[in-house]
Amino acid sequence: MRHFLKIGAFLWEYDRPDWPILSFPTSGFLTVDPSTTLEEEKERHFSEGVYCPVNIGDVLNEHYQVVGKLGFGRESTCWLARDIKKWRYVTLKIFIRGKENQTREVETYELLRQHSNHPGQGFIREILGKFKIPRPDQDSHICLVHKPLLASLYDVLCMTGSQPGRNIVKRVIWETLSALDYLHRECKLVHTDIKPDNIMYEIDDDYILEKFVRDELDEPSPRKIVDGHPVYCSRLFDPPKSCGKSFLCDFGRAVSGEEERNENCQPVVSRSPEALLAVNWSYPVDIWNVGVMTWLLLEGNSLFTCKHPTTGQFSSAAHLGQISGILGPPPLDLLKRGECANLWYDEEGNLKDKEITIVPRNLENDEAQLEGEEKKEFLFFMRCMIQWRPEDRKTTAELLEHTWLNFHS
Repeated sequence: MRHFLKIGAFLWEYDRPDWPILSFPTSGFLTVDPSTTLEEEKERHFSEGVYCPVNIGDVLNEHYQVVGKLGFGRESTCWLARDIKKWRYVTLKIFIRGKENQTREVETYELLRQHSNHPGQGFIREILGKFKIPRPDQDSHICLVHKPLLASLYDVLCMTGSQPGRNIVKRVIWETLSALDYLHRECKLVHTDIKPDNIMYEIDDDYILEKFVRDELDEPSPRKIVDGHPVYCSRLFDPPKSCGKSFLCDFGRAVSGEEERNENCQPVVSRSPEALLAVNWSYPVDIWNVGVMTWLLLEGNSLFTCKHPTTGQFSSAAHLGQISGILGPPPLDLLKRGECANLWYDEEGNLKDKEITIVPRNLENDEAQLEGEEKKEFLFFMRCMIQWRPEDRKTTAELLEHTWLNFHS
């Protein structure tokens, strides 16, 4: 690879050798019992062979040496790798075969790469590259190359076992709203999946990445072989001294905000009224999700449980009843717009399920972290996002100017 070095007024071109390939242990690791279901094995479609078989130490696309597993999901596995051509660490997101969402996510990331002066672009996870991993007689796996990020906001909450301070919450919400402002106004996209799992922290110190590699060399990750292919335990990064800025990630469910749609979207417990009622929705569904996430981060509990009082299972009717407990009954004009409203409500706007009792809920009584004027500003901030009608919610630009995000007690 050609590199350039500037000395005085001269620019010198030179060849830089590849980063040396590391040799990872092929023994000395814990072999997981075959009867133990490990990581992506828990997914229903694992037995269909849709996950890409990856070994630690593999060099993919003649460019990236895999050094450890970072995690897994229903549609992909994630790995830390060494970019041997550019001497840097990257994250590889390797999709399962035959999943249409991967095409959407790739197209979305390409759109997000377009140059912009919008400050919110700096809080969007970028794509550094992409390539395909071929499989004999099968569809290829698409792989996205990203800058490594530390952990999701959800992971940080689980690791610390405590709620982040109010100033950290304000910063994360401000950064998320900035990212959404770029997404909504410049890219004309709706994320539809705003939650702590999809907010990730920057790695400020390369020592964390180097320590990850040394740990894998010294104490290889536990693994098992299933139908001839390896399944690894994921390895966590060491906790940092402090967290850098946050990034909005995972655009596999992002859609155009300029097209009318009313299908289901969003995480179940933070689904907006318009998604529950099948009202045409757009950008305001993301605002609802930010409101639900803000309450969770600051208060440590979910704004809605969505559980039916009799079955204990998730119920859209119970969810709507809990929304009514906070906001009062749904506006009849909103119900008239919902294709599914008649499943849950009668013509007068009453829930048909008589087992569900509307329990009035005063968020001022439930809010336990703030006091005085800041508490009033926070509750006002929440009311700007948690509204029955999507058109009654504030935009990202309006929320970024809200007093609570800039409040100094």
